[in-house]
Amino acid sequence: TLLTRIYNKHFNVTKLVDIERTANRHPMLYFDNHAISGFKHKAETTHEHIAKDLQKARYDILKWKERTMPPGKYSKFAGSWNEIYGNVLPPLAMYLLIYPDDDKAFTFIQDSMDQLTKYPDWLVQAMSADEVPISHSLIGYATVFDFLYDRFDAQRQQMYLNKIINTTRDMYQKSHRRFWGKSYIQNHVASNMVGLLTGAIIASVHTQEANQWIKETLTLLEGNMYLLDLIRDGSLNEGVSYGAYTTRTLTQYLFLVKRHFDIDHSNNSWLREHFWFYFSTLLPGFKENVAIADCNINWWYGPESQLTYLDSFVLRNGWGNWLAGKIRAARKHGVSPGVNQRWTTHHTEFLWYDPSINATPPIKNDIPSLRIFPDWGVVTYGGGQDLKDGATFLSFKSSKLHGRVVSALVEKQHKGLSWANFNPGHEHPDQNSFVFAPNGKLLVTDGLYSMKWTYTNNVMMFSPSTASKCSKPWAGQIQDCAKWLEYRPVKGVTEWMDAKIVFVSQMQGMLYIVGEAAKAYPKSLKLKSVARHLLLLNSQLLLISDRVEVATDSSLTHWSTYFNNYQNKFQPFNDFSHKGAKMVIDDEEYRIIVKVADSENQPDVNITEVVTSQGVNIKRSLSNLNISSNLQGRTTDVFYILHSPSITLKDVQIMPHSDSKTEIKLKVNDDNTLISISHGTDGSNRGCVVHLHDPADKVVFTNQYDPSFDLDKILQQNTPPEHTNAANDEKLQRHIRDMLEKKTEMSSDIVTRKSEKIDPTLTENLTPYENTEWNHVYNLSRAVEDMQNLSKTTSKQTVQLFIILNGFVAAFGIYFLYKNIRLLRLKRYFIF
Repeated sequence: TLLTRIYNKHFNVTKLVDIERTANRHPMLYFDNHAISGFKHKAETTHEHIAKDLQKARYDILKWKERTMPPGKYSKFAGSWNEIYGNVLPPLAMYLLIYPDDDKAFTFIQDSMDQLTKYPDWLVQAMSADEVPISHSLIGYATVFDFLYDRFDAQRQQMYLNKIINTTRDMYQKSHRRFWGKSYIQNHVASNMVGLLTGAIIASVHTQEANQWIKETLTLLEGNMYLLDLIRDGSLNEGVSYGAYTTRTLTQYLFLVKRHFDIDHSNNSWLREHFWFYFSTLLPGFKENVAIADCNINWWYGPESQLTYLDSFVLRNGWGNWLAGKIRAARKHGVSPGVNQRWTTHHTEFLWYDPSINATPPIKNDIPSLRIFPDWGVVTYGGGQDLKDGATFLSFKSSKLHGRVVSALVEKQHKGLSWANFNPGHEHPDQNSFVFAPNGKLLVTDGLYSMKWTYTNNVMMFSPSTASKCSKPWAGQIQDCAKWLEYRPVKGVTEWMDAKIVFVSQMQGMLYIVGEAAKAYPKSLKLKSVARHLLLLNSQLLLISDRVEVATDSSLTHWSTYFNNYQNKFQPFNDFSHKGAKMVIDDEEYRIIVKVADSENQPDVNITEVVTSQGVNIKRSLSNLNISSNLQGRTTDVFYILHSPSITLKDVQIMPHSDSKTEIKLKVNDDNTLISISHGTDGSNRGCVVHLHDPADKVVFTNQYDPSFDLDKILQQNTPPEHTNAANDEKLQRHIRDMLEKKTEMSSDIVTRKSEKIDPTLTENLTPYENTEWNHVYNLSRAVEDMQNLSKTTSKQTVQLFIILNGFVAAFGIYFLYKNIRLLRLKRYFIF
């Protein structure tokens, strides 16, 4: 067969793929016809829990037919977001493969397919440049066509196939014009390119035109997988909700390319860490996740399917099955996914679940654990716990825009990469932000999917400034205020958020974190340092220290800090000795208290409601606590104490401070605690010492996190020739060996058939000058071509020699015959 060379120029990723190795009938996408007979037995035994979800999905989809059936009028279909119509089809088709006698379910599917076929396209009219709705419909439509192919009549088979081919061709053409056809690590990229690949694989059974669609899709998505391998920490910069949106299709891609093209990513370092992206971001109780960036309170798709995939094909340690089970159980008492996404991944979960892998929790999962995502710039503590007293969750974020790997690639313009190849528009101005849930109760939360306002992200703002487009005289972080976070130089952007975690330490049941975010604010503010220190003294008490340092020529005079909650409301409280706010949760009072060193200028405290918008019809209300005061010269220190009802804060004293050190003394219940925070010089030598009860009883925190980052070193470690070419080299050698085995002896004429030729793109650009790792591969392929040419020359020479010899033989034969005839005549004459 003909091997095709996949080459991604941005990362020099090269793979050899047998694109033409295609099944000749349906089903073939996820399984063949022989697998169907075993589905019923699985549904009654090992997969019963997923089968019940499929049964419930069938009941709900048909019950809510007005919502789930494509409308008769195209104007209604295209008049609003329409992903639901494609999303409901695969799980219902999977249900029918298990329970084939359900005529009502089949009629629903066939009517849906007929109606989708009639539409001129699957776009949303108000968003005609957004192909994501097409990808949802295409994935669902093509999957059902493959799953239930034999149940459709011949006319419908051809009608549906034509729709798949035409829609896939249109997506392929648009991929050359849209950002998602040249970008990396973004939910549109995964959704649209996997939609394109799904349609192309189905179409390839019927037309060779689809092979080019497959080739270009693999080229981009293999580049995505290589880039994720550089990131390593398992995170996605768009947050958990959009991350699950991306991995819904990314896991489908990983399965499909392994099944159809023998591309295996099971050793991808990012993929092997991805479990922690779900586990460590879970709030106690397994119902909600931390809502960094544009997020819902939990996942938009899955994540049971994604976790099942990780366990069956990557980890095989039971963690994924265990966490999927915990989330499934929690859904019975929590918030259900939106109806648009609720059933979408049931079919892949059923197909991927491996019951031989026993559900096993991570080691010591019942003990609060610390997790650092270096690229994402996020630290979490206490993720993946059952909801109980003492189950406290804390997260902190301080990062570069789009994470440090992508940011560095763009800064270096690595192989021509720029912001045109990325889209961090769903990120927020949230550097140095945090979430705190003592006992699993949400005291401070993120702002969810909303406008990109700094004041809805639990960070600081400064005044006076004209830098902001929405909050003058207050200035927030770079490029806040818009619906999407702007990042494109073509739109006039010259600064990008640049923050980092600089210190993480966990000692004797306490946790200390420091982030630096001065470069997340416009340069015009002339901020030298905006350092936030978080000290979790115990599960019930969090101390936050903000140190702000301004340049001597800065015009700033005031600071302001914001805390938000999407679930509970802040309330003022009257306490003669403290200023702050309270929050009543389950009839218990949680508090936030603020302290500054200047007793004559105590902060102002204001509580408001902020209405945010995810879309035209989705409004949310945030309870917003605003604390503000004047800056205290060149350096300003502000302290916040957040605690649960079990804490009685009897006294707070801020000790005289210097440029290098700040101290605060707390009397909590009946115990005195002295905290000394070292600021060092220019942000270095930061640290914290906590004196517990007795000055001699102290805990000195040492940094357990290395914030250094060297992109060149990571690229060198992940050089594509070393990373991928070993498999390619073996594949090419096997291909050549198979060819040679089909030939006759070296001395014989070698017959070359067209179907066995080497694809010339295998050796394209693989010269010694460009890639020494490929020299031997190059030479092997050239050797085969030379041998083929030699065989042709040898064959030609053999034929020529044969003709000459035959000529000699013929001439000799004629001469011999002539002589013999004369002799016979002479003899006859002599005798008679």
